[in-house]
Amino acid sequence: MAEFLARKHMLKKTATYIQKAGLADLAATHSAVDVSVKLNWIDRDERHVVVDCPYRPDKKSGPEFFERHYDEGGRICAAVVDNDLVAWRLFKPQFQRLWNWLEIRGGETTVFGLAAYTAPHARGNRLMAVITAHAARDYIKLGYDTLLATTDRYNDAAVSAHSHIGMQKVGLVEATWWPLGLRTVHVNGRLTAGFFNHRRRLVHQVS
Repeated sequence: MAEFLARKHMLKKTATYIQKAGLADLAATHSAVDVSVKLNWIDRDERHVVVDCPYRPDKKSGPEFFERHYDEGGRICAAVVDNDLVAWRLFKPQFQRLWNWLEIRGGETTVFGLAAYTAPHARGNRLMAVITAHAARDYIKLGYDTLLATTDRYNDAAVSAHSHIGMQKVGLVEATWWPLGLRTVHVNGRLTAGFFNHRRRLVHQVS
């Protein structure tokens, strides 16, 4: 019994919402931007601007992370105030990989918003909403029509921020890591189990 309880407490669980919005609806918001805020796309050969920025999360902000996403068609949209990069978000078309074993896929005209960050002193100014609206307008010109995002179910701030700009919850992925590498996954309540990893990913297609 003691061994069972010990194993039980070692289990790792996650829960992630999938949120969705039309790019046209997002593009219609925040069309008037404070003149002090400059919105720029950071090209691949300029990624050092983000990598070297003092305002970035500890994870998902190293050179390898950005290089991989640029390889997959990713782009970074940034907000600059007085030559200071204060907020940025990575966008990538058609799919997003989570936890190295799960892939969320959208349609051909879907873009994902991921890896967002705002400097502490710039928070509260709705900069991420401004960046998202700006990106939506540009992606519409490229033929895209839908934005998807994945958010930690227990990160109330992130879920609320996406909901506030009009993104609706369209899915819930709940996963449990068991001993020996077994994973049980509920996608919108439907159970799937397996030994998923980076070579054998579980794929969920968002309708």
